[in-house]
Amino acid sequence: MDNRAYLERSASYDVENEGKSRTMLKKARLICEAIDAQGSGRPADILEVGCGTGLFTRLLATRFPDSRITATDAFTPMLERAGQRLSKFKNVELLQYDAETEGTFPQRFDFVCGVDLIHHLKDPAAGLAHWRSCTNIGGMLVFFESNPRNPVLYLRTRNRPEEERFKYNTKSNLTAWLTVAGWKDVVVRAAPIYLPNGSPGLWRTLGTIEGAMHVALWPISGGMVLCARNAG
Repeated sequence: MDNRAYLERSASYDVENEGKSRTMLKKARLICEAIDAQGSGRPADILEVGCGTGLFTRLLATRFPDSRITATDAFTPMLERAGQRLSKFKNVELLQYDAETEGTFPQRFDFVCGVDLIHHLKDPAAGLAHWRSCTNIGGMLVFFESNPRNPVLYLRTRNRPEEERFKYNTKSNLTAWLTVAGWKDVVVRAAPIYLPNGSPGLWRTLGTIEGAMHVALWPISGGMVLCARNAG
């Protein structure tokens, strides 16, 4: 998409994703838990790739108030909306950055993270290699990517031009792209996200049901958590 298309897209992006707040919170929790596990709670420099309008960035900044977060997106309309949403957060800097190109940043990062972005790249391995070059030795990649084998997600993304590469987002492909890009200790694990958003009063019950379903239905899980290390 060009900037004009994203100007139109950004107007509906918030409405669509705010309506999935439970799912967004679950994705954020999975990523934050992975960052916590690797970072031992210490302040960190975090690069978010593809921040969109800042929905996930807001959750990340709240969870890690002492960390420095550089949130990036390729498209000006998305960054403008993100700036409005994130104006109160002093630990967030917004930068324009094309995720498919080699980035030039004033520092290297302890973590690079994002949500549902990798399958949009024309050359995922090249993009992942660029991100690795932005991280410190020992730095980590932590991403959430949706699962094309989930029938609900498959139907939802059909006939959407921006999701034409979603079908390639398999565990084997993600593992291969990360490996070719030079990341080490690659782990791609299924995450149980299935059911509709529901009202907040039902979230605990829905989470319990999803966990039970995951035991038998993990191949069609809602998504995957990716973790990998930059060994130099």
